[in-house]
Amino acid sequence: MQIRLGILSFLIIAGLLRAQQPYETIRRLRGMERTDPADAALPLQLALAYYAAGQKILFQRYAEEAARRNPRDPQPHYALGRHALDDLQQQDAAARHFQEALRLDPAHVPSLYHLGWCHELDGQSAKAEALYRKANNWLAHLGLARLALEANETGKALEHARLGAQANEPSAYTTLARVLLRAGQTAQAIEALQKAALLDPADARIPYQISRAAAARKDAALEAESLRKYNELRALYTQR
Repeated sequence: MQIRLGILSFLIIAGLLRAQQPYETIRRLRGMERTDPADAALPLQLALAYYAAGQKILFQRYAEEAARRNPRDPQPHYALGRHALDDLQQQDAAARHFQEALRLDPAHVPSLYHLGWCHELDGQSAKAEALYRKANNWLAHLGLARLALEANETGKALEHARLGAQANEPSAYTTLARVLLRAGQTAQAIEALQKAALLDPADARIPYQISRAAAARKDAALEAESLRKYNELRALYTQR
């Protein structure tokens, strides 16, 4: 079935999702669905919008519909795999979706990485490493850093963590900090965590990690300030 979602409509939808307006996105997409119910591009867009709105049941329904309508597209299976892995903690189901995505597109980098992550969680380091090396993106370097750290190869872990940190993503800096702490470079680890905190100020785990690193350096002022921030963020989540 031909995918007909126009480029202008696609850009509007993508912009609304980036602006964290999932309900407006859903409203527009449902309007398009009424106008052209045969448009095969709509189910996946609706699935992603429902996911952003926290409506996971509707996400799954539309993602499965997207897989049926677009049997050659790896994206619906990748999305379903992420849901199974991140939300349902169903590693086997997630791995099956990632494997199906890779059957459709053997070079689908997100599925290569996340199938590797499934193997890493399952303790299958060799399989995970092979997939990370094939993915060869910043997330894969973080995966290789974790595997090297697990194998007590701190130098190799630091090399991969620094490559991953070039993406300027919070998780990249927290992984780099973990490796730096293992290497005894506490000041540099704090700097990496502070960069992560700037990029994701709502993540309470980061100031807590800064407080622990500050305590190791006997920096009482930074430890106290970081704990204050951690408690503030934790209180916000508790009130929700």
